[in-house]
Amino acid sequence: MSEHQIYEFLALDRPLSLKEQAALRAISSRAEISATRFFNEYDWGDLKADPADLMRDYFDAHLYTANWGMVRLMLRLPRGVIQLKEARRYCAGHLTRAFQTKNHLFWIFMPKSKAKTFGMLHRSVLSHGSVTS
Repeated sequence: MSEHQIYEFLALDRPLSLKEQAALRAISSRAEISATRFFNEYDWGDLKADPADLMRDYFDAHLYTANWGMVRLMLRLPRGVIQLKEARRYCAGHLTRAFQTKNHLFWIFMPKSKAKTFGMLHRSVLSHGSVTS
């Protein structure tokens, strides 16, 4: 059985500059990269960067899915939108984490999922979903 992984990142607060897009292109020559999105699927390899670093430097939302059932959703919110104490109320053990930096609050969700539904989940959440305020 081969592996299949999908990495998607979205920039919601601001578009990525051409310089930032070029830096992302250095990470992956096959990824779909725009001012608001980085998307790549892997069948025989892996992302050549740490998703946490990409979130810190460029993006506001990240969804990762793999055919063995791994799912990860990361959100980067401006600090003050929600207090860390309140965010941690929704953390369920090792499956959800929240932490903050000087400018942002990060929320990481890693729910248990079934491998059969990973593609459907990914396509519906970020790729074709809508973001509303």
